[in-house]
Amino acid sequence: MSDRPSPQKFFHLETRIKALQAVADQMEIPVPLNLEELFGSMDYCECEECTSVYSPASYFVEILQFLRNNNLAPKDLANPGNPNPNIHPGIEGTPLEKLFRRRPDLGCLELTCDNTFTVLPYIDLVNEVMESFVVHKDDYHNSNTDPNERKARLETFNVEDETTSELLAQPQHTNYEAYCILKNAVYPFTLPYHQPIDATRIFLKYLGTSRYELLDTFRTASEICTNVVLTPAEQQELQDLHKKTCDRAVDSEFLGLTQEEYIILTKEAFWEKRYFDITLKKTHTEQEYQHNIGVKHVHDYYGYKTEAEMLDLNEDAINGQKGLTFVKKQFLPRTGIQYIDLVELLKTQFINPNYPQGKALTILESIRFSYRFLQTLVDTKSNDPKVKFAKVIEFLETAQPLVPLLHAMLHPDPCQQQKLNWCLETKDLQRWVYCYFEKIGKLIVLESGEGPQLPIEGQLFKPQQQEPTPNPPPDVPRLRLLSENELFVGTLRKDGTIVDKDGETVIGMVSATFGILRKDRTVVDLSGTQIGRVAKAIGDNIPVLVAGLVKTPDGKSFAEKYGDEFRLVKDRSDDDISIRINQQGMLQVGRQSLVLWLPSPDTCNLDKVRLTHLDGNPVTVDECDRIHRFIRLWRKLGWTIDETDKALVGLSTHPTLTNGGTPQHPDSR
Repeated sequence: MSDRPSPQKFFHLETRIKALQAVADQMEIPVPLNLEELFGSMDYCECEECTSVYSPASYFVEILQFLRNNNLAPKDLANPGNPNPNIHPGIEGTPLEKLFRRRPDLGCLELTCDNTFTVLPYIDLVNEVMESFVVHKDDYHNSNTDPNERKARLETFNVEDETTSELLAQPQHTNYEAYCILKNAVYPFTLPYHQPIDATRIFLKYLGTSRYELLDTFRTASEICTNVVLTPAEQQELQDLHKKTCDRAVDSEFLGLTQEEYIILTKEAFWEKRYFDITLKKTHTEQEYQHNIGVKHVHDYYGYKTEAEMLDLNEDAINGQKGLTFVKKQFLPRTGIQYIDLVELLKTQFINPNYPQGKALTILESIRFSYRFLQTLVDTKSNDPKVKFAKVIEFLETAQPLVPLLHAMLHPDPCQQQKLNWCLETKDLQRWVYCYFEKIGKLIVLESGEGPQLPIEGQLFKPQQQEPTPNPPPDVPRLRLLSENELFVGTLRKDGTIVDKDGETVIGMVSATFGILRKDRTVVDLSGTQIGRVAKAIGDNIPVLVAGLVKTPDGKSFAEKYGDEFRLVKDRSDDDISIRINQQGMLQVGRQSLVLWLPSPDTCNLDKVRLTHLDGNPVTVDECDRIHRFIRLWRKLGWTIDETDKALVGLSTHPTLTNGGTPQHPDSR
């Protein structure tokens, strides 16, 4: 096949040229058709590569132009005649606008040869941007109330007279104001950062020594105060304080701590309060001293504006969940630790001084009943432990031997490796309840709220005895099959709570009762008394959790206030069922079948995990204070959590008691 163009192609080309020449000849001044007349002069000055269309500067401009006008995006296919919606006359609403909000300095860079080809360390560019942002951080937050619309303010540095060798040798645009801010900042947990001391440490390490060795070797001999007149006793005390101050500074440097970090951990400076009392001739209060040395409020260390915000318990997914109790959304991001570290953290004696040890811990781990449930058995009216905890001990003595059987049922072991010969003596159980039951309620724990669940849920309606209402009140829901002879009572949830029509107030709670299911479908309590039947047997002598008494929050019978027969409308099904509360106050399906609790689901969903006390009380400010100081020290030292805890407890001036006593703060020395 020949590569020569066909005559037809020549014909079309000649025709187009003749048509173009005819148009040109019609002009007042005929225009010859050639390259220069059509496109201008072909004579150009020679340019350097850095200013050509092939330069990195040109490539940078092309990227910005692409972010403004993405002409690669499809046109409006429905209306081909319309202009491309991705072509913008300005930058409003484009990705380029978003980029310039975060990096406004990029739009101010000069497209010069010096900026293009002068080599400098990448870390210097990063530091310039971060230093500038830190200095102007307030401008960023004040630029807009909407976090997505805020605009950063950054200085722009162009290469002018600097050479590559100069820029490689030392940074040229260091903003030291940023490091003054970082030195006094306390959040996030990686701060404060003392750049001059850090640079000194690096340089001394290069010289083969350390700042610790210098401080320890070149100590000042004495402290002289010429501003006030001191008695000999005060002068001697001042010398002792001077020695102690040097010891604190040297010891802190050995651990890599600056005085700012030391203040956060101990709430004292290298100079004690007594030093200022002597030299200023004024007795300072502890609050005055801490304020003067820079001790912050606890919420400041977590990045909160107020203490109330730090302790907030609002569960609303949109406007709430701002407090530290919300592990995934707040605690982990603010502390910068992982969930597995938090689990280990709560096992320490410094954070949880009431955490049992030894045999007491073994007993605690063997009990598989909810602490909240066991709390309901406590007689709060009595101060006599034998009376106060009588029902708790009675229940555990009866139910605890059945725990291995229940565990085996809920967690089948095909390999037969479970140990079912758990043994717990009555006297040990009694002693444990007397000594530890109230103490472990003060433990800080991770609560997921994933307890046993009911197999049914839905809205409850009870029959009305009066005549139908022509115009029912608007606050009564009109659900499917809802008769005017029925009244909406509340919604039964899988966790056993019954809430009102707004879904906010709990009006009833379904408890759990331990029972034994026999092969004839009867269920007996721990004393052998029959308490009901189920629809289907799953074996003989099977331990089960039965939906027990239904009560109001004030402990009264739910049936007495709302009735004992209801129709349950399921949320995701058209099948409605009849439920009732029997004479014993227990929940039933139909006329006979008891309701059995389902095992707790293990979803590993951190969204549901809350940081709280085992007895349900929220974490206190003092406990938040201990937690953040422990985390900072642990990360600074580079030790394990267990090593840090043992060091703190071992160096405490008041050692932890083995029966769950509270360890005191380590001596500031």
